[in-house]
Amino acid sequence: MGANLMKISSSSKLKYLFDNIMAKGTLALVYCLFFVTTFLVLISAVFVWFYSYEKQRTFLQQIWVFSELVLDRKIPFGQWELGLVSVLLVITSIFVLSILIGILTAGIEGKLEELKKGRSIVIETGHSLLLGWSPHIFLIISELIIANENQKDSCIVILADVDKTEMEQLIRDRLGGKPRARIICRRGNQTVMTDLDMVSINFAKSIIVLPPSMSGDADILLIKTLLTIVKNPCRRSTPYHITSVVYDERNIQVAKMVGKNEVILVNAESMISKIIAQTSRQPGLIDVYQEILDFNGVEIYFKCVPELIGETYGEISYAFDTSAIIGFKKRNEIILNPPLDTVYENDDELIAITEDSDTFNLMLKSDYDIFNEKINDAMPKVQKKEHVLILSWNQRATAIINELNNYMVNDSQITVLVDQNNAGSGFSENSFASLDITVNLEIRDISDRYILEQLDLSNYDHIILLARSDLPTERDVDSFTLVTLLQLNDIANLQGVNPPIVSEILDNRNKELAESAGVDDFVISDRLVSLVLTQISENKHLEVVFGELLSIDGIEIYLKPASDYIELEQEYNFYTILAAAGRKNETAIGYNRPQTKNKHGNGMVVSPEKGKKVKFIAGDQIIVLGQLKIDTT
Repeated sequence: MGANLMKISSSSKLKYLFDNIMAKGTLALVYCLFFVTTFLVLISAVFVWFYSYEKQRTFLQQIWVFSELVLDRKIPFGQWELGLVSVLLVITSIFVLSILIGILTAGIEGKLEELKKGRSIVIETGHSLLLGWSPHIFLIISELIIANENQKDSCIVILADVDKTEMEQLIRDRLGGKPRARIICRRGNQTVMTDLDMVSINFAKSIIVLPPSMSGDADILLIKTLLTIVKNPCRRSTPYHITSVVYDERNIQVAKMVGKNEVILVNAESMISKIIAQTSRQPGLIDVYQEILDFNGVEIYFKCVPELIGETYGEISYAFDTSAIIGFKKRNEIILNPPLDTVYENDDELIAITEDSDTFNLMLKSDYDIFNEKINDAMPKVQKKEHVLILSWNQRATAIINELNNYMVNDSQITVLVDQNNAGSGFSENSFASLDITVNLEIRDISDRYILEQLDLSNYDHIILLARSDLPTERDVDSFTLVTLLQLNDIANLQGVNPPIVSEILDNRNKELAESAGVDDFVISDRLVSLVLTQISENKHLEVVFGELLSIDGIEIYLKPASDYIELEQEYNFYTILAAAGRKNETAIGYNRPQTKNKHGNGMVVSPEKGKKVKFIAGDQIIVLGQLKIDTT
């Protein structure tokens, strides 16, 4: 071994040294060229000074002259020896400068390529951090941009195992124009600690973990991500605010055990099942949810108003002309639609639906011009038995039927028609034997128009068309849904009936097609999940609010006939509507006037200006918060 080492030549050693210098990068090469140039200048100065070719200059002055020569390459006149040294130095400087330009060019190109890889560190604070990539990320980004419009220099950081350039191009294509917030993309693995540190996770305002797909496999990735975040030895001392989606209910407990109080999980399947059940019974309710969840509409805000301490909920509900007060936050408790005599105390917060934080302003009046004599105090009509038709089957069907059981009176009926290939898990009448309603399951080819024509649609109070689970792609599922909707709408017209139909759509881009198919309401499941996820990421207290609104035992949103509250064919301000709802232990938050159209193409007005008078006619509805009451007597 030693003998072999002795055979290494000096040129090989120099080559090895040169290779090591080259491997150290652009800066090392620049330093190397600087030292070479400096060495040549010193050698030239020593030669000229030693042989006294420039007797009038000192050694330091000669160094300065040759340094200028390297920069401007002007060869001085004089003795030929001095000229020869100058020419050699100029030629060397040109060679060195050419190398330097090449090195800098290569260095810049290398840096650009490195930036394209998306592996450079992000130095931001107070940013929204999105971990993962899914087709729904564009909606979340656009909602976050709107939510932070009033903040200067807001920033959204994305970490995903996708090419950085591709991410940026897709965002530009989908959002269009220049976003009103800085969007920074980095490529990395959300379960690797160093990658999370790269995007300044310790300084993020909120963290949204995006599922790559609607399946239990996405839950496993979520749990691994939570472990990486909360168990990071370099994590911050203050709690994170993490929000994400769980698709398999069995994984919720494990995810919460890992994330503890730092994570808020949206149970996607449960939430969508509840919304479909609620909206199938109340045409137009989905528009109210969309208005509240979308940052482009009204939003739910929390605010402490010390001036109102000691006032009751009934009194406070009149005190905001452009905001609908819906409850109190008392310490760690959220109370929606509290009794009118509930007192607003110190450290309490008001919960309101309003357009923006700027419209959540106190406006006390001495007289609210309430028409008490026109208020209808009659109790609502007795609820009757119902018959619901469900077409198609998916993983949410069982939960939807169980949820409908809570809203329907005893001996009501649900009929389910599905194709043979679509009869999936839970498709058995034994699954519903314990319910108070009758559930009939039938195998029918609902893609056959003849089968649909045999249905007497007048026998059904509500029709639900689910996104079937046996087709390979979302496009195929939505195509089947839209064709079936067209068939149902045409058959209903031929039969001279108009049963309310709610349909489940998977792709938001099919929204306009669903509207043209004549559907009353459609639930775009992933869109709703994304909206809820974004809302909670901006305000963690909204988890409790949304949970209450979707709970059978909680305070829910109802659309009720305006005639239940006031005499029709007259104009009223919204203070009168508030008073009428208050007498029924409800909170009015808006109205629906189908004969008018807003920017969304419907007659929904949530959190209206209370002083503005509106004429209510037959068919108009009041939107209220209240508790479910099933009266069969």
